[in-house]
Amino acid sequence: MKDTRKLTTRDLAVRVATLELLVSDLLEIVARVAPGELKAMIEEAEADLMTQDARIMPAGAEHLRDRLHSVFEARRQRLARRRAGRRPAPETD
Repeated sequence: MKDTRKLTTRDLAVRVATLELLVSDLLEIVARVAPGELKAMIEEAEADLMTQDARIMPAGAEHLRDRLHSVFEARRQRLARRRAGRRPAPETD
């Protein structure tokens, strides 16, 4: 049976937040296991971002790019605070 209920804005926000936390955790694991690969991924993402920023936006749409960047920055800061609040994992040999 098909679920026809509509997603509310809150439902979508919770799903996005959950995905962001999962990605954050995965990046932390990759940083521990393969820091060189993570650095390469970061450099590729930065190059992609520069390419996106260099594209010409339709007239009147530049504010959307600015809004998107402000949302990403706010989320990055929240994730950084979340990471800073974690206790360091015990070292094992």
